Amino acid sequence: IDHAKAAGVPIVVAINKMDLPGADPERVKRQLSERDLLVEDWGGDVISVELSARTGEGLDDLLENILVVAELAELKANPDNPATGVIIESKLDRKRGPSATLLVQDGTLRVGDYMVAGNVFGRVRAIADEQGKPLKSVSPGMPAEVMGFGSLPVAGDHVKVVPDDRTARSMADAQDKLRTAQKAQARALTLEEVINQIDAGDVKELKLVLKADVQGSVEAVQQSLEGLTAETAKVRILHAGSGAITESDVLLASASGAIVIGFTIGAETSAERLANRMGVEIRHYDIIYQLIDDMQQALNGMLEPVITETLVGRAEIREVYPSRRGITIAGCRVTEGRITRGGSVRVLRDGKILHDSVIASLRHFREEVNEITNGSDCGVVVQGYNDFEEGDILEVIRQDRGRS
Repeated sequence: IDHAKAAGVPIVVAINKMDLPGADPERVKRQLSERDLLVEDWGGDVISVELSARTGEGLDDLLENILVVAELAELKANPDNPATGVIIESKLDRKRGPSATLLVQDGTLRVGDYMVAGNVFGRVRAIADEQGKPLKSVSPGMPAEVMGFGSLPVAGDHVKVVPDDRTARSMADAQDKLRTAQKAQARALTLEEVINQIDAGDVKELKLVLKADVQGSVEAVQQSLEGLTAETAKVRILHAGSGAITESDVLLASASGAIVIGFTIGAETSAERLANRMGVEIRHYDIIYQLIDDMQQALNGMLEPVITETLVGRAEIREVYPSRRGITIAGCRVTEGRITRGGSVRVLRDGKILHDSVIASLRHFREEVNEITNGSDCGVVVQGYNDFEEGDILEVIRQDRGRS
């Protein structure tokens, strides 16, 4: 619900398990009303459908209502258009090279099409469905695995078919320059950025996603935060819950321009990687008074950030393996800490930083892995960088922001 509201998308409620003896749809509707979602038979405008996934009862009604919502929103696709879509995930196969799972949203994607996804381009060499069966084309609404990208596209990037290789290369280069420029600037969605917006009168709310170790802590912190006041802005908690910070929390923060707060709780490794890639700030606190004081100062525009970098791991490049597909693999030995797939990485030569990026692929022998520890060998692909030399150093870092 929090995600749908933050994204501003229509909501269709499916009340499942109606085949069970204790099914109570009215209780569900009452709980929805407590989250400001009123279904139609309660006088609201939210469509709800009672169904059973086991027996199939109500599924036709659900599909019918989804089509009605799509029609009202004028969600249409033209299969005759050049294809557009979105990258769901990507991976590097040793034999086939980069591949991406994508969802076509408009037009038709065909073998031989030139395509661009963010700062990555290529030509469609092969298409396969979810069972690996080869396809010649993909229609709107269909997911498929596509081979032909020059390097790994990023999940969430939009895919677009273009007329020729020159156009594809030009668009990818332009996007690469744009991302480089954006990365050189201050990261978006940080607390100091929100403070500046509050000072300028651009925003009236300090949006937070709150996680704590136990529910009692969640309630105590939430109550204290909601009591904060300032002349220019107020605190709005989009989501509060117990347990480690997850990818879902980061996605919600990214979609709504919020800061993620962890009180006496850490973040999952995958959530840290996603936050780093999406530019979402995660702030950790162990003392409630410090948390409340920081948020109050943020509302008043007085909190100054302190950015600290922590070295997660270091590796030395010992061999360089050029690929026929334009991707260079760095053969490394981890000399300190650990190297993680998706982690922020710096390429250094003679102590000078050559490139900042993320680790797109990490392999131990032929196996794709998430982490390599000190003393082990690995093959590394760095997103958007191929100019390795033997002796170069890779440093995986983590950035933490705290108060001054």
